[in-house]
Amino acid sequence: MIVETHESRLREHWPAYEPTRHIEGTYGLVFVLEAKESNVSPQRFCVKTLNPAKLKPGGRDLKRLFEREMRLWLSIPPHYQVLPALGLEFAPPPTDLAGEFEVLPLVRMPFCDANLSACVRGEITMSPVDCVTTLAQICSGLQWLYEHGLQGHGDLKPDNILLSDLRQRFALPDGDGFPSKAHYWQARIADLGWADIWTQGGGTYHAWRPYLAPERFRNTVVPGASDIFAIGVIACELLSGRHAAGDVTEVLAKKWDARKWEAWTTSGPRHLDFGPASLRDLVDRALAPDPSARPSASDLKSARCDILQQEHELNLAPQLSVQDDQAHGWDVASHG
Repeated sequence: MIVETHESRLREHWPAYEPTRHIEGTYGLVFVLEAKESNVSPQRFCVKTLNPAKLKPGGRDLKRLFEREMRLWLSIPPHYQVLPALGLEFAPPPTDLAGEFEVLPLVRMPFCDANLSACVRGEITMSPVDCVTTLAQICSGLQWLYEHGLQGHGDLKPDNILLSDLRQRFALPDGDGFPSKAHYWQARIADLGWADIWTQGGGTYHAWRPYLAPERFRNTVVPGASDIFAIGVIACELLSGRHAAGDVTEVLAKKWDARKWEAWTTSGPRHLDFGPASLRDLVDRALAPDPSARPSASDLKSARCDILQQEHELNLAPQLSVQDDQAHGWDVASHG
């Protein structure tokens, strides 16, 4: 009933669009809106709003958490590898929700074609080149978030890495560069719901356990380094189809409790069944139990670009540098 109520309000707010599906998150709902006519632009976009079904007496103050995420998200300047919030709008709440909300917050964001989980599950086939390219892009997005004040994303996992097929939006060139008809996936970091939550007394263990660094089980976050551990897990999943603990992530998540996960992060074997050796060593370093032994996002990005150049003759570093320069230009212009 809540979904139908939201859909009705979205139709009223954007009459040229029809809600076609939704995704449920920790405390929010994301709706995909598609244009009713072919001459409307954009043809699709997404809207994130609160899920009243998650509001429980005595539970987390989800309205405050949602507001916190929106303020943080809207403060981040645009970057190619970070999903932007296109704007925050308010609509009158539906009648049956008027007791919960004075207004209904609606955050617009671009439509993306998939998330990284589809690649991990094998629903989308990525070449080894595209896997490493995607991982380098993720590090580029993390650098941008850190540069603009975040200590950590806090909830990095394949579901929160969105993918856009650039062939659907641009006439890409031939050849083996990026972007091109051969390499067309753009990765974007999404969902800042738990970013820096530990700086406001929110604890460090809200994210999904398979991606938590060992220090987070001890209610500690090391800025940057704790995210890098999650990046190591994601890299292993993307390159091998399995968690670094040796099995499919969902299978392990059903069997292991927090104590088991903490034990693995601290001293468990890393199953890294992929190549080349230079990439395997890089992921192993990202999964180091000691946060000080993990590479930075910048170092990871540079190393992955080096691997792409050496193993596949793809020179990604200049393209990422151009994108960073453009993003800095947008940031300067917006404050001019």
